[in-house]
Amino acid sequence: MLERKDVFRDGELAWAERFEFLKSRGYLLRPRYSPGWQPTWEEDDVFQENADYHPPHHPHVLDAVRESDRRTVTLKYASKDTPEIEIGQYLMSSDDIKNDPQNHCIPLLDVLRDDSDPEHVILVFPLLRPLHEPPPVSVRECVDFVQQTLEGLVFLHKHKIAHR
Repeated sequence: MLERKDVFRDGELAWAERFEFLKSRGYLLRPRYSPGWQPTWEEDDVFQENADYHPPHHPHVLDAVRESDRRTVTLKYASKDTPEIEIGQYLMSSDDIKNDPQNHCIPLLDVLRDDSDPEHVILVFPLLRPLHEPPPVSVRECVDFVQQTLEGLVFLHKHKIAHR
């Protein structure tokens, strides 16, 4: 039987170690990170391409399910001093800012602080699809993307966030 440390890749063991903390805060990680998990490919000694094999693309970013509404979210492990906290909280601080049509920023849904790791936080964002999936099918979609990007840049400048 493989040890968990032998199966996980960069940063994954840290997520597995936070499984119970995240569950207590209402966020459920994939079964791969749960206590007692064993790779399914060990069951028949044949390696299979399956969901519990695929590690995250970045060791500090992982998907989870928010149990309160079953929404899939993105978790990001970050320094407790990251400016993302202040910026994210500011962007959600008033209805005028949240509802500004130029605000195309990803909302910060939650900041989780774990007493066992006081130097870091876990930021919670909505799960977004990759920019290029599916690829744009028309020039209009490309123009819309550029327009939203430029509006977002203007919004960030207007609120003194860009180029801080």
